[in-house]
Amino acid sequence: MPTEILIRRATEQDVPELVRLRVALMNDLNRFPAGADISVFASSVYHYLAYALPAQTYIAWIAETNGVAVACVGAESRIVLGSFACRIRVIPRVASSTCSTSTPSRNTAV
Repeated sequence: MPTEILIRRATEQDVPELVRLRVALMNDLNRFPAGADISVFASSVYHYLAYALPAQTYIAWIAETNGVAVACVGAESRIVLGSFACRIRVIPRVASSTCSTSTPSRNTAV
């Protein structure tokens, strides 16, 4: 029987799981030097997400199987010099995309 995967929007309560997945990705990509204090990185990600999720400047979705978060994806948006910019991150797979438009009201497909 195939494993059921649930995709849902992440909430503030998911911040620890989002941090866990981000740390796992960076670890899998060997982004931490030997002996690095990973807790500093994890704390920074935690504080950013704890602010950005409720502010909706970062929106994330979580993939769960059997109630366990196995992957996530997020989109960050902000106004940059009068234009809309977004960045998509997929975790734990290595994939990212950047897009921008000349006006804040225009939707951009990525």
